[in-house]
Amino acid sequence: MSTTLTREVSRTDDAIGRRAGGWAALGQAATFIIGMILFATVVASADYGALDTDVGEHLRFLADNTLLLNVWYAAIYLAFGAFLVVQSLALLSRVGASFMARVGTAFGLIWATLMFAVGMTAMIGSDMVLDVAAQDSALAASMWATIQMLIQGLGGGIELVGGLWITLMSVAALRSRSLPKNLNYLGLVVGAAGILTTTLLLPDVLTALFGLGIIVWYVWIGITMLRSERPTN
Repeated sequence: MSTTLTREVSRTDDAIGRRAGGWAALGQAATFIIGMILFATVVASADYGALDTDVGEHLRFLADNTLLLNVWYAAIYLAFGAFLVVQSLALLSRVGASFMARVGTAFGLIWATLMFAVGMTAMIGSDMVLDVAAQDSALAASMWATIQMLIQGLGGGIELVGGLWITLMSVAALRSRSLPKNLNYLGLVVGAAGILTTTLLLPDVLTALFGLGIIVWYVWIGITMLRSERPTN
């Protein structure tokens, strides 16, 4: 009786985890899409963050668009990080707890930690810059540059940690045959693009490949986890 109950609880827990992971993956795709739209329509159009633009212009843009920028930071860093924790653990359950999958999951959780750190730094830092700007514009400009360096270093300039997570989990899934093969092959391509950003060669191309490819990967893996059991291929 207790064995049957334990198995039933385990199956229920697996089903809940699979659904949670699927919805989390779709949520991650949504945060990427929202982030790209806001970046293309608001941030990039003002060259916000560009080092060849006068910092005073950046500070004025920040003051005029604080709420919008905070929404952007919350979506691409905080919400993404929360979804990533759920999806990392759900994916581990789906793929199986091999050594490679456990290492990959560790990188996934490290990535989530970095996302929380950079998101909170960006939001709190922006408010501090505006407060200081009212008293000392030179100090505010220096603070703004430092915050931008932290944002790029922790959360945008190099996609190594995310690339390692996707690569290791894709290899583990290929070995366990727990996800569709073509999905895993896509994961290997996306993961490699993220890892190669460390070379700083063709950074725009590799970052775009990683960003667009990971959206497709998230949607595909989300749908797979929501509607299917383990594939037989």
